[in-house]
Amino acid sequence: MSIPDISAPRVPRVSEADPIFSHGSQGSNERLPLFGDSTSQKDRIISIGLSAACVLLIIVLTGTLFFKLSFINTAALLIVFSITGSHAVLIYWYRLGDLDPKFRLLLIWNSINIVVLCITMLLYYHNS
Repeated sequence: MSIPDISAPRVPRVSEADPIFSHGSQGSNERLPLFGDSTSQKDRIISIGLSAACVLLIIVLTGTLFFKLSFINTAALLIVFSITGSHAVLIYWYRLGDLDPKFRLLLIWNSINIVVLCITMLLYYHNS
C-alpha cells in the first residue's frame, strides 16, 4: 500500500482559450470590451453629439484665444487642455472596458462641463 503525495496539490492548467478568460470570444485573439457593446442608439447619439460639440468648441476657443495672446488666455487654454486630456484618457479606458459602465454618466457630465467652460470662456473673451 502506497501513501498518496498530499504535499503538492494538483492545480488545473488554464489556457487563454478557456471561455472564462476570453470574454465570450471563444478563443479569439480579439480584444473585446469587458462589458460588451451594450450601448443603445440613444446613448451613441448623445456621445457623438457631445464629442462633436466639445471638439468644435475647443477648436474655436483655441483659435480665438490665440488671436490675442495674454496671460489669462494662456492660463484658460492650459486649463481646458488639462481637463480635456484627462477626459480623453477616461473615454479611452471606458472604451477598452477598464471602467465600470456606471462611469458613463460621469463622462457625459464631464463633456457637458467642458462645453459650458468653453462657452463661458468665449463669452468672457468677447465681452471684455
